[in-house]
Amino acid sequence: MTPNIIVSQYEYDRNITAGQEFELKMVLYNTSKQNTIENIVMSAEAGEALSIEDSSNTTYIERMKPQESVTKVVRLKALPQEQADKAKLELNFKYEYLKQEERTQVTSTEKLSVRYAQPDVSASEISRRKRRSAQMRRLPSPSPM
Repeated sequence: MTPNIIVSQYEYDRNITAGQEFELKMVLYNTSKQNTIENIVMSAEAGEALSIEDSSNTTYIERMKPQESVTKVVRLKALPQEQADKAKLELNFKYEYLKQEERTQVTSTEKLSVRYAQPDVSASEISRRKRRSAQMRRLPSPSPM
């Protein structure tokens, strides 16, 4: 049987509001009773309602023995949205295991939902903030003297 990685549990501060940074703690679990999985690469896709803070969206785990759990923490920021009160986080896994002495590569996806409160801000204010943020990203860098 093919080993799978699942998120067996996850937790975060349930009092998050838009604009706030928080830690998402996830417990990853190798479901196999027989196979060790190796060279695990987990990439997180935060979508429009979350941003990944202070790190890359990719994490490496050398190996997970059969039925082993590994805890990973990702620092996120809840972004203001016009109507959303929950955000989706997609975790993509790529890993290998030995199947009859042959190395086999597997990919899988897990989806998590994170709830947070929106501040009492109008939709026009959120749009104005998004435009200002986009303009800030497009500013040219100063030329050296």
